[in-house]
Parts: sequence; C-alpha cells; structure tokens
Amino acid sequence: MIKADELDLRAALRRWPALLSLLELRGSGWRWMPPPLDDDGSPVELHGLRLWPASPIVDALRVRNDTDARAIRMDDEGGLLWQRDGDLVAVLDAVVGLPPPWHRHAPRLVIGSAPDVPARL
Repeated sequence: MIKADELDLRAALRRWPALLSLLELRGSGWRWMPPPLDDDGSPVELHGLRLWPASPIVDALRVRNDTDARAIRMDDEGGLLWQRDGDLVAVLDAVVGLPPPWHRHAPRLVIGSAPDVPARL
C-alpha cells in the first residue's frame, strides 16, 4: 500500500528530478508534510521534519527547487541553532553531515529565532 506522503513525494520527483537526493534521508526519521499545491495541483515546495527522540530539537527542510533549499535545526523554544541555504545537493550534504543533537559537536548555541515551521521555512 502506498502512503499519502509517498504520493506527494512521487509528484514532486516528477516535477523536480534533482530531488532524488532526498532519498538519502529515507529511514533517518524524516517525515514529509503535505506540500502546498499550485492551481494545477502540482507541488510548489516540500516540507520535511525530523523530530529527535528524547530531545527538544527539531530539524526542518524546505525545498522549492534544485537551486533553492533551506535546512534548519531549532530548539523547543524557537531558537535557531543551525541553518543552511543553497542548492539542494549542498543543503542535503550539510544535513547528512549534521551530528545528532546529543553529539558533542552538535550545534547548541542559539544564533537567532527560527521561522515558523513549515509556513515560513
């Protein structure tokens, strides 16, 4: 059986083949939100969230196209701990290389206010 979030991802992959890089994130706790759609019913952008178990930390990913992506890590008080903007491959490489929140090299210093997720991500 195909889940609704897989159908949304399939539609996005048809529109943006470069999103195949997203498949690296499968199995690592990412959940995909239903994407906003344009007038033709095509996805406008993708929003993904990774909730870390036993942690107040959340990672979020917004992909508009293969040259416009953003990833953030935030705490439960809305503090921005880490952010990367750029092309999809560079942002996903940064996300894959980001240590888990409990790792000693994980970002912990609040560097700003996190955007509302996913609305302003």
